[in-house]
Amino acid sequence: MSATLNAKVTVTPEQQADPRLLSTVYDDMAVKFTTTGLNVEAISQMQQYFTSLDGPGHAVPLAYANFPVPLPPSSVRLAVVFFQECNKKLGEMLHEASAAIMAALPDGFKIHLNKPSHYHITVYMTSQPYTLRPDPFDKETGGLPPGYPSSEETAAVANPQPEVLEREIHAMKQAAMTTPAPKFEVHRIIFADSGTLLLCSVDNTGHLTSLRSRMRSVFPGAPPRQSTIVHASLARCLTPRQLTQDEIGRVQEACDAWSEKVRGMKFHPEHIYHIQEETFTTVEGPRVRLPFQGYIEN
Repeated sequence: MSATLNAKVTVTPEQQADPRLLSTVYDDMAVKFTTTGLNVEAISQMQQYFTSLDGPGHAVPLAYANFPVPLPPSSVRLAVVFFQECNKKLGEMLHEASAAIMAALPDGFKIHLNKPSHYHITVYMTSQPYTLRPDPFDKETGGLPPGYPSSEETAAVANPQPEVLEREIHAMKQAAMTTPAPKFEVHRIIFADSGTLLLCSVDNTGHLTSLRSRMRSVFPGAPPRQSTIVHASLARCLTPRQLTQDEIGRVQEACDAWSEKVRGMKFHPEHIYHIQEETFTTVEGPRVRLPFQGYIEN
């Protein structure tokens, strides 16, 4: 999945914490799509994690148990914010926007639309499907076998021991409950060159940046590549074909029109969730709710 990783955008902590600077990053991402189109290699690499790529209907993400190298339960773990919980209207509008924007792609393009219940902002990943870490507290190896284990050897030990998982959830709980809640505001919808349709927002408090920094300290063995922008994946294009300039223009026009409708909408979460994800990109699986500072745990 190296091409997909290379397609990701990384910003500095200063950019992440400053709404004005982060908005500029998002605007630059939109310009990149309009000038260079799609990263066809990244989209081609992403196909292996979906099924139903041929024929009618949408592509379907694979369960980790059905990956090319199957992963055991609890291999993939992350902390997220589900923003549709605190702004249902925004979730409804984004679902409509996603369908409309993806419809601007050429006929025959295979897509995947996320469900509103899956819309989320990733706070931190202690173990990614392409960077597995059975023990994110282990700075040296992340709990992996010594040396350069094969994909099969890594997958065989990818699930954390029960005591490590319990410690991980407790550490995330402590980090959340000692961090004030962020306050998010939508900036725009972007069709990234990776083929992913993104909702890009800013945090007007800087608390998300602080929480991510704290988790990097708490989990020194976690994957080094983490989310640094404030984005939610709404949909994906899974056809590895470059768009013409006219096709790019139609997609961008749809993104701009819907961006105007949702720009400035706000969502203020009261908690994050620790997720043991079972299916790629869906954040479905066992979850634990972890409240921010000042919110009572139910």
